[in-house]
Amino acid sequence: RFKMRVWFLKQTSSICTESSTGVNTTVWSREGKIYRITPRRNDAVNDTWMSDSGREILREVDAAHRMTAPQVRGAAADLESALTTAGEILRAGAVGVVGSGHQTIEEQRLLMHFTQATQAKAYVPARAGSADGLLISEDRTPNFRGALLAGLTNRAADRDLSALKADIDAGRVRTLLVCREDVTTLGLDATTLAKVRMVYIGLHNDATAKAAEVVLPALSVFERSGHFVNCQFRVQSFVRAIPGPVGTLPDVAILARLLGSVTGQPAAFDADSLWKDLAAKQPALADLSPSKVPSDGVIVDGSAWANLSFPEGKLLKFAPATKA
Repeated sequence: RFKMRVWFLKQTSSICTESSTGVNTTVWSREGKIYRITPRRNDAVNDTWMSDSGREILREVDAAHRMTAPQVRGAAADLESALTTAGEILRAGAVGVVGSGHQTIEEQRLLMHFTQATQAKAYVPARAGSADGLLISEDRTPNFRGALLAGLTNRAADRDLSALKADIDAGRVRTLLVCREDVTTLGLDATTLAKVRMVYIGLHNDATAKAAEVVLPALSVFERSGHFVNCQFRVQSFVRAIPGPVGTLPDVAILARLLGSVTGQPAAFDADSLWKDLAAKQPALADLSPSKVPSDGVIVDGSAWANLSFPEGKLLKFAPATKA
């Protein structure tokens, strides 16, 4: 009946990735295994509550379809050779980029620099779902607002990837970098993907992974640290609770390597450097750094995107910044 006594467990502060609400959670773990997730009190966001479905997110760590090793052309590969091959592919040019609201703001900032270096257009797709009006919002990603603040996109989330499909079919995009999104569910079918060379940073062995030339395994929210920005433009931090699979790297390290491969210059990926870059270029983050983000988060100015329409409705403790 009992799997582990609670007094043996380590507690780590985290954020629920189920939606853009930004529910604060505590991850309970021991020796690299997560035993439970409980709500962490934040009177401004979720009080002392979390959804039942949010507690089940821990299952993604040991899921049968979890990717734990790199692949090149469908065969297992070591990380270094996979990164080298990915760099060769991306240097070929005519690049398209698919980012994600499941990336941290640090990862999104590095991806923004990659798009600039390759003159690529970035897409950040919407992941919509039903809301409960309390703890689960209509946006089923934790960090689309982060993509805005990071400069990865300046428009509302893309409902699908039809524009990217048109560019691929026309030959304007011949190389694709995809991060944490199964693009086959967004309008890019097998026929379209066969026209590009694709590098995929992903968590699951989905149809996009099977179509990619290079697969680089991503880490779950429990295996990395970073910041998400919820639908109130509240910046919140989360901390790594358990190590990732042996032989993997954090997404920021992978993105820095890929960026360096196209620029010829090493790219910094430590949190302090990335936040100095964000603070210097994004007025809403001008006075912010990781050490200045309190345990309950801090709201930043989102007025620069007041012209955009966001899908979220009122939640338990706040009404998101939206425009109908």
